[in-house]
Amino acid sequence: MPRPFAAAGLTVFAVGAMLYNASGRTVVVCFALFALCFALSLCSRSLREGRVFPAALGSAAIICFILIVNNEFFYYPQIEMAGETHDVSVTVLSDARIEYGNCYYEGRLTQSDGEKAYAKVRLVLPADAAIEPYDELRGEFSFYALGSSSVSVADYYKTENMFLGAYPFGDGFETIRADGAVKAPGYYVIRFRAAVKNTLMRMLPNDYGALCLALLLGDRSELSHRVYTDMTRSGITHIICVSGLHLTIWTGLVLFLLRRLRLGEKAAAALTMPAVLLIMLAAGMTYSVVRAGIMAQVYLLSVILSRRRDPLNSLGIALLVTGAFNPYAFGAVSLKLSALSTLGITLYSEYCSGAVRQFFFGRGAIAALRRPAEMILVTGAALIFCLPVTLEVYGTVNLAVFISNLLVIWAGEACMIITAPAVAIASLNAGVFNLPGLVAGSLAKYIIKVTSLISRLDLLTFRMPAQSAGVLLCCVFILCALAALVAYSGKKVIPAAPAAVAALVVFCAVFSCAVRYGETRVKVFDTGSGTAVLVSEKGRNVLIGCGGTAYNGAQAVVSGIAQEGGRLDAVIIPSADRSFASYFYGVCSEYEAGRYCLAPSVDTTGLNINPDAVFPAEETTSAGGITVTALESENNPGYEVITDDIDLVVLTFPRYYTGVSDADALVTRMDYPEGVLFPSLVYTVIEAENARGCAVQDDLISRGINAAATAENGAITINAYKGNLSLEREER
Repeated sequence: MPRPFAAAGLTVFAVGAMLYNASGRTVVVCFALFALCFALSLCSRSLREGRVFPAALGSAAIICFILIVNNEFFYYPQIEMAGETHDVSVTVLSDARIEYGNCYYEGRLTQSDGEKAYAKVRLVLPADAAIEPYDELRGEFSFYALGSSSVSVADYYKTENMFLGAYPFGDGFETIRADGAVKAPGYYVIRFRAAVKNTLMRMLPNDYGALCLALLLGDRSELSHRVYTDMTRSGITHIICVSGLHLTIWTGLVLFLLRRLRLGEKAAAALTMPAVLLIMLAAGMTYSVVRAGIMAQVYLLSVILSRRRDPLNSLGIALLVTGAFNPYAFGAVSLKLSALSTLGITLYSEYCSGAVRQFFFGRGAIAALRRPAEMILVTGAALIFCLPVTLEVYGTVNLAVFISNLLVIWAGEACMIITAPAVAIASLNAGVFNLPGLVAGSLAKYIIKVTSLISRLDLLTFRMPAQSAGVLLCCVFILCALAALVAYSGKKVIPAAPAAVAALVVFCAVFSCAVRYGETRVKVFDTGSGTAVLVSEKGRNVLIGCGGTAYNGAQAVVSGIAQEGGRLDAVIIPSADRSFASYFYGVCSEYEAGRYCLAPSVDTTGLNINPDAVFPAEETTSAGGITVTALESENNPGYEVITDDIDLVVLTFPRYYTGVSDADALVTRMDYPEGVLFPSLVYTVIEAENARGCAVQDDLISRGINAAATAENGAITINAYKGNLSLEREER
């Protein structure tokens, strides 16, 4: 069997990705099935001699067993601590991170109620606590389950092997400083990252410096939401996630320098291995970094041992090592995308790149197109293999990545390399002219400008319904399976097979885009007891209300606008009350609207708003095919929204409702106004916190009204297309 690690690693990855969040009983059943199939495969001589099926089935059984052990001895026991208070010792493992006005640290639980313990926890501490990395905290802490109100947040922390959050209980805690002469290695890694960040942001104190920091260390904390949104919509965020691209460049650079010192090939590879480990530590040891770093180490080890390099085996080894240390890691979106894109690129390089180079070889002027063509084909291979994850998580196919890679990749590579000497010069604080810093800043500016332009090409980002996505994935799988069977039989794969797959992806994406572009979407954000409704049609966005009490409500609104193109044509705020304007400042700091319809009491101090764009909240507002009319001037109880596909009523003060004649859908805050019964009413959405929202929802359903409540369960979107309405809820 030529590639045992590839078969085992990819099997572990696939099984782990499907079962990482399954119930304990499901994992046990799967373990029994895989173990039985493994035993049966050993009984078959042909399967046993081929070794592919035994290796795959045995690996699947092993990852199931590891999941069982982790569930029974780590996950479930820790989850049972939620809601309890214990006398503990916790070692702080990170610098402070400020989110939503709170101060967070990552910590490691070392003792609980006088007994040894081990668990990663997320600490919520006072901002004035002055905690340093590797300080030890002792005292009573209350524990809670991370992501208890959000499925996506809970999944994220589970993939990080962190299940609990903790905060001080009672009179506080005792801090034991890590003031020893010799500190843990992790301390110096944290301090190095902090020093690079501070130096870089001092040298380039804006988004240019933040982008250089992300390219160099993968730290995106300083990037503004607008820049990150532009990069996401351009499909180029992979350049700011330290992964194979970065590790390949740095590994190649270190090898080149060592070879210039006339060291032997094996000696240069041996000295590069610790350098790669240092790069991994400096980049934060994220899953994409670990995957790429292990593959780089395997490559260097193959040079030392004079063995042939096999990228598929290297990928398999990286996945096996990752799964052995944390089987929940396979649920991480970053690792899924990293592994699948690497698999696609590797298979392209092995089976297609030779034919592409041969096609362009010796063809004069056409030969100059080889590099762009290879870039497009490599991007396509990565895109197709990542489709299952991108469609599941984002529901989109982003073809802008083809343009972005051609225009931005080279600048990202150059900026990353040049930023390193720029930081070194800036850290000397000698006042000398920093030419690398100037070049790095210019390249960062170029990347930001280009991605901003590409992000406006809405026709290149296609949102696909679940049904269309399923059909697309099935068709792509069938085509790829047929091509693989033909290749396995020894026959030549039909050259048109890759083109057929690409054509299928483009056709489905364009068809879905045509449908999506023509529909109207009403997104009711889950912001607690407040109003925040985004109406989108044909690239136009109108935001009605921007308030609520949800913990991360502002971020939810900002992200929702980003999903609809990252622009605002109009903002309507009927009152300065917290229920309607609590997130107004934060959202409008990210997005500048063309028209602001505001109540007189709304404060716009500090916002860059053109006075000519401000109008009274009672006026009629138009944006493309969207027309919004206030229902009542004095009390301003709500708005009637008319589009080509839907007539909507948004009630901000239900008790003041005076009525309109008819509507297709109703969005109301807290309560359902009595006496409202539109003949054509299809959906009613209640904006309210959990208890109140669920109560009103159940009452309306019992009365035969089709109702849904945000109620801390996620945003609700009403999709309208040619008179047909549908309702979907986003998981929190």
